[in-house]
Amino acid sequence: MNAYQIKYDYYDGLGEEMDDFGITHLKLFCVYPNATEANNMIVGVNDNNPPGAWKDVQVCPEGKWLKTWMQRVTPSLGTEDDDALIDIVFFCSSDASGRSDVGGQKLTGTGSVRHPESSPVTCPFSTLPCGVRAKVQAYQGSGDDSAVNHVEFACCFIDQ
Repeated sequence: MNAYQIKYDYYDGLGEEMDDFGITHLKLFCVYPNATEANNMIVGVNDNNPPGAWKDVQVCPEGKWLKTWMQRVTPSLGTEDDDALIDIVFFCSSDASGRSDVGGQKLTGTGSVRHPESSPVTCPFSTLPCGVRAKVQAYQGSGDDSAVNHVEFACCFIDQ
């Protein structure tokens, strides 16, 4: 994975009048070490078409990979409008092999700062993210929907 794109429904705070979703989709772009394209992955809502817009694709510098990530999640707001995952920010690897544990360039995510970032999670030495799993709330049809609530990444060994 060397790039990602987020479909995001901005929080407007109108409560009952408007149901905000936060991140509804996360698309991950994959390439092989020789720069040929591999399969891309999209996780997110698949039982309806929530509002929101695709943000620009965020790409690591050539020969670098997504390595470390942090998430921002809205805690349950009770009767107010919940939107769950509101940001995911990645840091690129600082070397092509993924062996360094030191983060490289920081990508921007959604830019939302309404809640604190999680602690950073880094794939271990010589590994990089290679798979993703998302916790997604099914569309309720009425009431408060939150779309993607959390994502987890699998780390795989990189032999280059």
